[in-house]
Amino acid sequence: SSHFGSRAQRQEETQRTVLQQSRTALPMAHAFVATGVAASGAFGAPAGLALPARGGSNPRVPLGASLELQTAPGAGGQGTTGPMEGAPSGFTCGVAGATAAVALRALQRKSISSQAGPSRRCKVAQAAVRQNATGAAPQQTTQGVTGDVLEAVMKMACDWSGACYAIYWTRAMDDMVVSADYVTPARRVELLTQGKTGSFAEASESFRLPVSGRGPVASVYKTGEPAFIAEAATRMDLKRKDIAKEFGIVSMGFIPCGGGVLEIGTSQGSETASWMSLPIRSMPVQALQKALVSLQAKYIMLWEAQDGHFSVAADFVAAGEAKARRSFRGDDKTFCSESRKFKLPAEGHGPVARANATGKASFTSNPGEDQKLVRRAVAQEFSIKDMHCFPISEGLVLECGIPTNPMLTGNALAAALKMQCEISGAGYAIYWTPVGDELVAAGSYITPARKAALAAQGKEGSFAEAG
Repeated sequence: SSHFGSRAQRQEETQRTVLQQSRTALPMAHAFVATGVAASGAFGAPAGLALPARGGSNPRVPLGASLELQTAPGAGGQGTTGPMEGAPSGFTCGVAGATAAVALRALQRKSISSQAGPSRRCKVAQAAVRQNATGAAPQQTTQGVTGDVLEAVMKMACDWSGACYAIYWTRAMDDMVVSADYVTPARRVELLTQGKTGSFAEASESFRLPVSGRGPVASVYKTGEPAFIAEAATRMDLKRKDIAKEFGIVSMGFIPCGGGVLEIGTSQGSETASWMSLPIRSMPVQALQKALVSLQAKYIMLWEAQDGHFSVAADFVAAGEAKARRSFRGDDKTFCSESRKFKLPAEGHGPVARANATGKASFTSNPGEDQKLVRRAVAQEFSIKDMHCFPISEGLVLECGIPTNPMLTGNALAAALKMQCEISGAGYAIYWTPVGDELVAAGSYITPARKAALAAQGKEGSFAEAG
């Protein structure tokens, strides 16, 4: 054998180390690995590294979600070992995915993100750094907001302001580049009716805006002050004025946000609002980070007081949670969508009104059993376990919560799936999570090699996507 040992030995030692570190670093894991048995045999973690399916002798691993992974002949995946002790009948249980999920939960709490995201995520910023790399240290780069927090910022900014798109700009070397963008579903529909397959936000991805320039993005980045453009197509200092005209963009707003610049805008269609001035001047980034990273919340709502009542101005549901609920229910309803039907008295005694009145955070455990809660039935329907409300400013409260069955979402889930395939040699991974009395797929990953093999076979989909 070589000085470093065999590949299997190195994997086993690495997994033992990660398992030991994760057990001491985190109090609880919400995932275990359920690996299917392929025609070529079973595979999973190295023998002797079993995790009990329902906690067993390890109380830190309760029944939660599961990761399924499997190899396929000629698909860039390779089998490893046989069935594991403590696994349910018909499955093999491996430790790699569970420890990856636990380790990634820790990474998510430190705001370390993965390149793979649940929605359209640009890699322009990373590419810009590579393009300008000369061997010397870069002048300056800013990571800004990432992961579920960034997804929430963009979506909720559009909800709150009536914008049809959002773009998040970060600094890479001497330029501002697109880190991520979002287009509302209503805007997507309107663009398709116009025969357009792209959008202004996506067309902006190819632009590099010098930090030293005088345009709105660079100016907001340097000054930290918001900016507003009433007529984008006629603004001479806007490098993108031609594509703004092409896509019917009317007004644009620029807001300093988490070390970068958040751009939002309206269009000529009826699917967006009409602005006379900038409708919002900041986003509650710190509160969103606390909710999504520290508390691991799966939904967020921003309640705004108007005419004596609070109503939902913006909301966000983690992609994995939304997909799991959709698979289980067969519709697109969420706790947020149903909460939008309520108007809560601003002078009431509920958690939202209480947080606003006292200026202090409020916490409600098992809201579905709280007889005083107006949304009790809805909270019970969607199995909400914990509800937190944080006052943002006078008349503005951020609510977040966790369902009964917490799960991995966002960058943590994407990284866990990808890393599990790399560790085990699998061709795909599926994340299964309990919703009610059923297990539903909340996320999946297919390796590039497997995608290439499927394309060579003339197949557009995959087993993971079909599941």
